[in-house]
Amino acid sequence: GIFISAEGIALGHALSLTSQQIWLLSALCAGLLLALAIRWLLTPPAALVRVSHVETSLPASGSDTRRAAWRLLMVYGLAGFGYIITATYLPLFLSGSLQSVDPVHLWALFGLAAAPSCLIWHKLVLKWGYRQALTRNLLVQALGVILPACSASLLFCVLSALLVGFTFMGTVTIALPKAKSLSHQVSFNMIAAMTALYGVGQIAGPLIAGALYQIAASFNPALYAAALALLIAAGLVFTERQA
Repeated sequence: GIFISAEGIALGHALSLTSQQIWLLSALCAGLLLALAIRWLLTPPAALVRVSHVETSLPASGSDTRRAAWRLLMVYGLAGFGYIITATYLPLFLSGSLQSVDPVHLWALFGLAAAPSCLIWHKLVLKWGYRQALTRNLLVQALGVILPACSASLLFCVLSALLVGFTFMGTVTIALPKAKSLSHQVSFNMIAAMTALYGVGQIAGPLIAGALYQIAASFNPALYAAALALLIAAGLVFTERQA
């Protein structure tokens, strides 16, 4: 979806469409997808109809597992903050420095890297385990985030798009099953809290990036902050006590 939408915008630029026209076409595509989703919800497959929700009682939870749940929430919020600045501003890092290439193609590469990432990270978490997989995921993501601050060259920005695109959905793939396994240890909806904190990070990222840009006239401080957030998250995962 990211790849197709980015290339659609690039095609619109090539056809000299205005931003308003591109927005209208994007809205039309979104409306068509919404109609398909509504139709699917109104007539779900029989397999989904047969699935019943099973309530389970809350077993007694120890302090270690409760701490693990809160640690995971903190990690997930930091991850939301860490990736979103690159995801929001990546094409801008090259705008004005490329003459023959539309910077929006970087966003397409971001999506292309994300497409197989969930399957790959699922296999990696089975091979390495939760702690090693998420630690490595966040470290690679931090590297991808910091690259444009080291150099605004095409090579570094392409590598940033590929590394962050490949890892940000992997974070979700690794973290949400862990959250589900800890959900019975807390008195609130763990998945909902994870989603909310990830969203808070996604909102805070661009706001802080904008404020830092006003001060430094550069996105580099925001990229440093985002990479630091991911490194802190990786440290929290790596230092977690093994069950």
